[in-house]
Amino acid sequence: MPERRRFRFTIAILCLAVLLRLSAVQAEQIRNTDAASADIMLELFPTFGITTQRMTETLLSLGGDLSRPFPVSTTHFVWGTLNPALHASVPTERLYVIRQGDTLTRTLVDAGLSVAQATEAATALRNTLPAQELKPGLEIALTIDPLDENTPLRRIRVELDQRTTVMLQRNADGELQASRITRPVVRSLVRIDGVVGTSTLYEEMANAGVPSRQILVLIRILGYMIDLQHDIQPGDTFRLISERLRGPNGEVLQQGNVVQAEFHLSGLDIVLWRYTGTNDAVEWVDDTGRPLRSALLRTPMDGTLITTSGFGLRQHPILNYTSAHRGIDFSAPTGTPVFAAANGTVTFAGQRNGYGNTIEISHDEETKTRYAHLSRIAPEVRTGTVVRQGQVIGNVGSTGLSTGPHLHYELHINNRAVDPRRQVAPLAPALSRADFARFQRYRGDMLRILTSFQGPGEIAAAE
Repeated sequence: MPERRRFRFTIAILCLAVLLRLSAVQAEQIRNTDAASADIMLELFPTFGITTQRMTETLLSLGGDLSRPFPVSTTHFVWGTLNPALHASVPTERLYVIRQGDTLTRTLVDAGLSVAQATEAATALRNTLPAQELKPGLEIALTIDPLDENTPLRRIRVELDQRTTVMLQRNADGELQASRITRPVVRSLVRIDGVVGTSTLYEEMANAGVPSRQILVLIRILGYMIDLQHDIQPGDTFRLISERLRGPNGEVLQQGNVVQAEFHLSGLDIVLWRYTGTNDAVEWVDDTGRPLRSALLRTPMDGTLITTSGFGLRQHPILNYTSAHRGIDFSAPTGTPVFAAANGTVTFAGQRNGYGNTIEISHDEETKTRYAHLSRIAPEVRTGTVVRQGQVIGNVGSTGLSTGPHLHYELHINNRAVDPRRQVAPLAPALSRADFARFQRYRGDMLRILTSFQGPGEIAAAE
């Protein structure tokens, strides 16, 4: 080894010795093994939480060969499979992460199994772990016996969620057996109270501990009924009843769905119920059982306290002349989700002159909407994409001719721009007679349970 390179190598080993608290003898042994030293270092690094970047930088600084494989905690092995000589002499469990486009077979091959061994395991898991459950980011724990060349795989463990584990293990006869373990859960109901301050309703519910996916559902439902810009004011209140799932030892496994919500907004009282109909379809209804869906959202985003510009004539804030403002502007922080106002097909998604990042949607032969000045267009939203009402299609921004972050929203009917706030859309049809009777029974049972709440807190829920 050249003298300069040996010097750099010695310094790196000394740093490693300090980091790993190695003895002087151990450090000297590593330094003197030259060819094997990089492999030893790379095997030790993940154990002590040293990042892949630091490992790579250290190897490069030593003139190491990046074609040599090394293990990385909670991800795939990089640049091939592990040298079997570096494995421990006993079966060891290691974690791997499913990447975009991966299959289970490919992941197992990347982990060091042969194609035949990986195919055998994937086949054994086919019915217990369907392909649609192998989502990017899913962790797979793999236990391999390094001394068994023919059948090295001992176990695969996949934690699908806090309730469900999939296992594949080799039995006494050497056969792979798959099982799906579902832990028992206890369902409870949680009451959450909140007051709207200077933040948006979305932020206030998030601060109260409501999961974002549930907040978006509630905002969309309210968007059918009220103007989220003007009908929500500081001092308005909300009360939510949400499910919570706990494990057998009392640990929280999952925050469930909001099942009932009450909003007291500027003198307007709104009660919402999440109801599952006879066909297992989820429907949001008001206190009388009327479905809360309409053909068009009145506000295609979370409401804020300021509308910077209404519909009609105005003086343009940048061009400084009076012109027709063909939509309405909703002031909101950059990144605020923007929803599709109704089901439809995207006819344009991209840059459009002064509008900046823009999305245009055709909902039927007569109705079209436009969303402008976006900071971001959702990756899946492109020309020709079919979108659903309430789907997040982009985020508020200030692109194009804009003085600050806001959403410019236009509604066109028969090729003529109209004021979205004055457009009344028809509501969804009423529940069937059978569903209405079923809802009344459900509502009565829930109201009796909810009388147990004396304030915010948690109570057991009847199954």
